[in-house]
Amino acid sequence: SVTEIGSSAFKYCTSLTSIEIGMGITRIGYGAFATCYNLERLEIGNSAINIEIGAFSSCEKILKEQEIDLKCLSKIMLG
Repeated sequence: SVTEIGSSAFKYCTSLTSIEIGMGITRIGYGAFATCYNLERLEIGNSAINIEIGAFSSCEKILKEQEIDLKCLSKIMLG
């Protein structure tokens, strides 16, 4: 089974608008969803997860649509 999303796995995937990351995922790699400009919705399961720096860089719509606190996520969003 899949336990991690590797670095740059979905980078530049501009067709992504929504992601649901299941409970089995324990790591999201560096830049995994970077520059997915149209990503508006993100759900992450309750499992212990390591989100690396820049995993969601340039995904500003997530912040806008879900009102996520940028201060808390600055490292993963901005790198």
